[in-house]
Amino acid sequence: MIRKTLFSLLMLTSVASAHKVYLFDGREFHTKKLIFDGRMYMLDDTAFPSGLIKRVIFANKRGRITRERALKGEIAEVLKRAEQARKLFPDASLVCLLDKGVQELKVDGTRTYRYHFQGLIAKPEKLNAATVLIPFEEDLEKVKVLLARTIKPDGRVVNLEPREIRVTKASSGSVYFGREKHLSFTLPEVSPGDVIEYIYEDYVFNPWDRKVFDPEWYFGGEDPVLHSEITIITPAGEKLKYVIKHDPDGKVKRAVDEGVEVNRYFFYADSVPQVVEEPLMPPVSTVVPSLHASNQENWDYIFDWYAAFQRERMEVTPEIKALADSLVSEAECEDDSIARIYHWVQRNIRYISIKGAAASGVSGHPAWETLRNGYGDCTDKSILFSALLRAVGIEAYPVYIETNDSGELIPEIPSFQGNHCITEVVKKDGTNLFLDATGTTSRYPSFWSADHGCWAVNALRRKIEKIPVPAPSSNLRSYRYVMELDSSGNLYVRYRSSYRGDWEDGVRWYWQHVRESEIGDRFREMLGDIAPDVELVSYKLNNLHDLSKPFSIELEYRIGNYLERAGDLFLLRLPEIEDRYKFPEVSLRRRKYDIFYGTSAMIKDEYVLRFPEKFRLEYLPGDTILKFRGDYFKLSTEVKSGEVTYRDVFFRPDARIKAEDYGQYRAFCRGIGKSVKRPLVFREVR
Repeated sequence: MIRKTLFSLLMLTSVASAHKVYLFDGREFHTKKLIFDGRMYMLDDTAFPSGLIKRVIFANKRGRITRERALKGEIAEVLKRAEQARKLFPDASLVCLLDKGVQELKVDGTRTYRYHFQGLIAKPEKLNAATVLIPFEEDLEKVKVLLARTIKPDGRVVNLEPREIRVTKASSGSVYFGREKHLSFTLPEVSPGDVIEYIYEDYVFNPWDRKVFDPEWYFGGEDPVLHSEITIITPAGEKLKYVIKHDPDGKVKRAVDEGVEVNRYFFYADSVPQVVEEPLMPPVSTVVPSLHASNQENWDYIFDWYAAFQRERMEVTPEIKALADSLVSEAECEDDSIARIYHWVQRNIRYISIKGAAASGVSGHPAWETLRNGYGDCTDKSILFSALLRAVGIEAYPVYIETNDSGELIPEIPSFQGNHCITEVVKKDGTNLFLDATGTTSRYPSFWSADHGCWAVNALRRKIEKIPVPAPSSNLRSYRYVMELDSSGNLYVRYRSSYRGDWEDGVRWYWQHVRESEIGDRFREMLGDIAPDVELVSYKLNNLHDLSKPFSIELEYRIGNYLERAGDLFLLRLPEIEDRYKFPEVSLRRRKYDIFYGTSAMIKDEYVLRFPEKFRLEYLPGDTILKFRGDYFKLSTEVKSGEVTYRDVFFRPDARIKAEDYGQYRAFCRGIGKSVKRPLVFREVR
């Protein structure tokens, strides 16, 4: 809708000569019609936001309106929106006044993206928003800034000097090397109360594939948004398939015009509240309303595009065949063969993220090249892993996923979605499993929990399937304590822990990266959290570097004066158990968002306590069973002369707890916490 205001509406169409309009990017237009509505200049056959206009020369004096007057009207409109935002979101540190994008697919497959941002800096903690970073790849696209300025509350405008715009190479880390560059600038003289505004345009002249166009848009985020909109323009023959996700209240409105020359798809949302972070909530991109679109009716073309790369790069060369045969020469079964190859690729091919064109990011390099290099990214490692398995007659395929800690892949929208590549293995009996050779410490058949529950795109099998969340037993943590209490109240502990799944992966990785000379000190530091007077007697890390065998930790330590006195009673709290059953994710009285763990969980504890005749057991926690849907907790105790055995087991099969079930789940978790806090109580025998 066009807003008509007394100070800004002007239409000049009756003059014989043309007006001249100059843009900040250097373009010049001659037009007989010129309409300004306070935000947009409308010319004969095009229109521009007023912020792009550098200068206007009118055809005659009677119709003259200065750029300064037009600017005042425009700035007044921005400040009016800022005041509206303050009233609507009084507690916000930053309010996005305008979040506007235009994506256009050209007939030749190139595409442009123009982004316009206006933001009210309400509080000092958001002053860093004045620094803008725009990533781009030089061999794919060109980015230019069309407008960048600071608008003061009194209407004064401070424009960014073009010389302040920087282009730098993105920093690389120990496992990350990219072709990406950054265009950056810091808006001038920004203070709380100011509005920052910028417009930039991204021209993609060399897309991965000119036939695939897959725009997406997110309405809202960590800051509230007054108005968010996206316009998508395609040639007449390129209709979009689209879906709106995570919009139960219907905030996103749409207008679709599929015309003779072009198609226009317009989506917008107003007054979108900020996402207030909650403990262990899902990624923000999966809770805000979002648009996902594609010009592909189905996945066939993308399957073909992926598969063409993969078939070529998974060639089993003599070098790969010889290596695969040597790795499985002593394997006892199919699972053993898969495990040996899986572990070898993890430990011998270094992960390096090489971001850039499709050849390095999605298609990967030939398996033989990755083998000779000794390094590669996730796609490279998956292709090599698949080729080695195929060399010994085991079906294997690279699959693309969006990790569950990043977002979600939308299976109904064919597109180049995904940020990671892992491997699907099909065993001879037809059962399939997923493995991720990217890391270095995943013991077969475990794989990174960020892959669990994700959609996997298998181009060669021409299917998209959900990766199952492993059973709780696949993520088991098991702890055993054999403890002896002496007559002085000192406690001697023999401890053993073992792990499966992500915990084994993470704990093994941690200790592999600790210098041997520092291991004892690390354990002493950890034991210091149990009690102040603790002495480490011995430690042992079992199978630390042997990925084919379970990893475990053994400790012996002594705690002085461990009993707590309460009158004529003595309390003994089981070491570490309370920390194991802390649930910070249920600290809130109520939640808006789901609890997202990423994977399942299982814990087993056993404490065996031997105590002297000097002490008589007065109280022992009673047996407890707690349930919530498929989640379960059981505590049991057993007593015989001079000895107590305490056992508990907890398992949670689901990776996600729905927000509507939060009240019941919170009660379940708090019940567990209360149960494990109860100490053993002794009385001294005189």
